[in-house]
Amino acid sequence: MPLTDEDKAFLDLAWKMYNEQATQARQHETLRSNIATVLFGLAATIVGLHQFRAGEVFSNVVIAAFLLLIGIFGILVSSKLYERNRFHVARLRAYRLAIDDKLKQLGIDPLSPIGGAGDREHRRGYRRLERVRLNVLWNMAFGFICLVGLWLLIEPYKQQIIDWVSSFQKT
Repeated sequence: MPLTDEDKAFLDLAWKMYNEQATQARQHETLRSNIATVLFGLAATIVGLHQFRAGEVFSNVVIAAFLLLIGIFGILVSSKLYERNRFHVARLRAYRLAIDDKLKQLGIDPLSPIGGAGDREHRRGYRRLERVRLNVLWNMAFGFICLVGLWLLIEPYKQQIIDWVSSFQKT
């Protein structure tokens, strides 16, 4: 069945919209990666500054506060960029399904089964890892920065905290 000009225009537009959504989804992942690189580098520099200024309680508090802010900011930005990525992925999926529907109407085999076969093959090779969401790993890394900040905040006062906790055990 030959394609009409209307069918060609629809498929061309749908593919362009699909590609635009794929580009936007990739852009958000690239932004997340770049921001994470900068924040991890900044956190490493701040931890190095802590080693240089070790023993100064005021600097420990300031350094810990910066690490906490970096970690929290990283979690928020990473989560937002993940949300934007998923938004564009949902839209590109809708365009792909519309293309598949149009292809079926025209008597042409849809493309989704090809991707589905690839998905099944991938799942067989990566059963456990496939369940791990990348955004969770990114947020865990930023959470670790928060934990380092908390540790630096508490560390100068650990003896007072131990004494305070043990005072409850004596009574």
